[in-house]
Amino acid sequence: MTYEEFLHAIRSAAAVASVDELLVFGSQAILALNPDPPAALKQSVELDVVPYRHPERWEAIDGQLGEQSQFHLTHGFYVQGVGFETATFPARWETRCLRVPVGRPPIVVICPELHDLAASKLAAGRDKDFSYVSVLIEHELIDTHKLIRRVAKLPVPPDERVRLRAWIGAVANGLSRRRTPNHDSTAE
Repeated sequence: MTYEEFLHAIRSAAAVASVDELLVFGSQAILALNPDPPAALKQSVELDVVPYRHPERWEAIDGQLGEQSQFHLTHGFYVQGVGFETATFPARWETRCLRVPVGRPPIVVICPELHDLAASKLAAGRDKDFSYVSVLIEHELIDTHKLIRRVAKLPVPPDERVRLRAWIGAVANGLSRRRTPNHDSTAE
């Protein structure tokens, strides 16, 4: 999804739900924070939104703008209206949300702070979520130490937190090895 598509999706969802604030989460939330992220982070054609002050209106969004709707067939992307319970976030994530006015007239996009979003993606546990977080780490858009602290605050079983911390460490170590020049003293 491009930034222009993101703006179109936001305007459309706000109009359908008759709101001027939308909570956006899922992979495309990054577009509210960074209009031009790495291409690998813009692969999804889906934008997950909750009408912030009127969460009960998510069904109207899903019905008019959702997958296989006329909107989707026309534009090639869609807006999935969802409830707050759709994603798992670290404790107190709401206090770290960012409020970003977009478009004219401005619609306030409320999105999770990037480390909270990454922790949520890891909690979802799908291959595409791990790939997404790998790209965030590789492009240094998030700090792995901060991500580990957020994972520790996820409402998941302790063994799952251990597994996620190990995965983050492995990704960080792999990137570190790729970035460090190979110095072979015997070749000099």
